[in-house]
Amino acid sequence: TVPPVPQVSIQKSTPATTLTPNGAIVYTIVASNTGSVSAAGTVVSDPIPSGIAGQTWTCSVAGGAVCPHASGNGALSETLATFPAGSSVTYTVTATVNATPPAHVTNTAAATPPTGSLCTPANTQPPCTSTVVVPPVPQVSVTKTANTPTLNPGGTIVYTVTVANTGAVPANGTQVSDPIATGLASYSTTCAASGGAICPNGAGPYSGALNETIATLPVGASVVYTITATVSAAPSGSVTNTVSVTPPTGGLCTPNNTPPPCTGTTTSSPPNIFDPPFINKGATLVDAQTLLWTIVVDNNRTLAAQNLEIRDPMPANMTFVSGTLTCTTFGSSTISKCAFDAANNRIVVDALMQSDFGVANGAAGPNRLSIVFQARFVKGPVAVTNTASACWDPQNNTSNVTACAQAVQGSAQYTPPVPVVPSPIDSNWMLWLMVIMLAYPAIAGLRGRR
Repeated sequence: TVPPVPQVSIQKSTPATTLTPNGAIVYTIVASNTGSVSAAGTVVSDPIPSGIAGQTWTCSVAGGAVCPHASGNGALSETLATFPAGSSVTYTVTATVNATPPAHVTNTAAATPPTGSLCTPANTQPPCTSTVVVPPVPQVSVTKTANTPTLNPGGTIVYTVTVANTGAVPANGTQVSDPIATGLASYSTTCAASGGAICPNGAGPYSGALNETIATLPVGASVVYTITATVSAAPSGSVTNTVSVTPPTGGLCTPNNTPPPCTGTTTSSPPNIFDPPFINKGATLVDAQTLLWTIVVDNNRTLAAQNLEIRDPMPANMTFVSGTLTCTTFGSSTISKCAFDAANNRIVVDALMQSDFGVANGAAGPNRLSIVFQARFVKGPVAVTNTASACWDPQNNTSNVTACAQAVQGSAQYTPPVPVVPSPIDSNWMLWLMVIMLAYPAIAGLRGRR
């Protein structure tokens, strides 16, 4: 009679269907003695495969088998000293996925029974093995850039949006959304694809907000959108523009493997009115109690300064002389307001100044703006400083100081002349001269009598 040989089976499984970078995969490994005799000495092993950073495990048994260790970490390698017929040993393995997993993680568990044993169900030669293959999740990145950080009313900003498949599996079905932000009037978009990707709506151009699904986005492929946005005529402050990308179910956003949506954001701000800034002031004495103030503004930036506002508070100890304010533009610039704001005790001028780009600061450009007014001393002439500010007010709100961004200031100071005090010597000569002048008629009369 030939005794039966030990027969052993091993099964490895996981509910995971995708790899999540830095995530966990739970594997279940069941080693069973399917024969009619003891399989004591069977070695159960589960090495750590490429794509897995590390793992921990626990052990449970049934049918009289005994776990060599209740738990452990790292690669599994356990010898079952007690493994009777009909018994089983179950290992629950929790594996941590690498931050950048490969295209697939192939994980194989093995059971090696004693010499002469067989592997069921096919009674093959050991080692008995069971393999699980888990693919990674789609990984997508998105970037958004602008050709300028400056928000020029009525001008354009060119945004570049790049959606890329940075993972190891296709990201077909990735959704892209780029709404038209407040402060922008319109979009005109073109599309270019590489690496096998396909632009959903062709090369374009097409108008309106960007909202489409990239049906074909293979590994390493990218789709680049070029969006020419028109800025509103009077945008209110800065414009923040965000594109949002959602990869297929289970997908992640690189480079940090964060949950979707993946976003790219740019912010454009109102321009400096002057490039470089130039505002000049001067003061001249009209009479003993009155000064004539002049303000000269030049737009030395490359574009027109729309909604330009000049504000000039009255200096301390001075009051505005009604009817003396005049505002003059040169060239094609225009003035929409030139007034004294009595409530705030200041001059307010609103204008549209065309560009004098290339004209040196202080030089008389063709679009120069001139403001002239008089102010009277409240008390006798004293030193006073007058500071005017020029800014681009996107809200065109003359009553709201905080709405005026990127202010540029220019100051002028008037110091009354110091009276000249005669020296003591000069005073004595003046006194003798006065005595002589007063005494001369009397002396002349005496001589006449002689």
